[in-house]
Amino acid sequence: MPAMATRLSADKLDAWEPWVAEVNGTRKAESDDMNARHGLTEHRACLQPTPDEGYLVLVTQEGPGSDTFIANAMSSDHEFDHWFARSIAEVHEIDTSGPMPPMAARKIEPGSSPRARAVNGDDTPISKRIRARDPLPQEPRPAGEGGPRRPRWRRGRVPDI
Repeated sequence: MPAMATRLSADKLDAWEPWVAEVNGTRKAESDDMNARHGLTEHRACLQPTPDEGYLVLVTQEGPGSDTFIANAMSSDHEFDHWFARSIAEVHEIDTSGPMPPMAARKIEPGSSPRARAVNGDDTPISKRIRARDPLPQEPRPAGEGGPRRPRWRRGRVPDI
């Protein structure tokens, strides 16, 4: 999942918000088509205020084309791709004549904490495993000790009684 953060100055917020509304509104079908053509299953942008009264726009992309999305969209001949790339360059004041900055490198993997590994019992990311809110499987009790065992409590979860 490539991620990127790009600066948005406070005076450009009035241009960025209507652009996002257009991408999510009147041009949503074109945006969905662009994502599908470039192999994205998810394409998110989050607006993060900064202490200096500016903003960071945090962008993540998922899907088979996520690693090459920016390069492919910038070199595409499709009209919507041109509009999308040109709008981003204008709003974020990015000089597209040079190379694009590198994407962020993932440093912490989902489910990589020691607690997550202990709960999972292996190194499978937690996003690939049963969610904590799903019922736990019940363990059978030895013969003569009554019915099935109740699931063990998980931190932050109150079992049904």
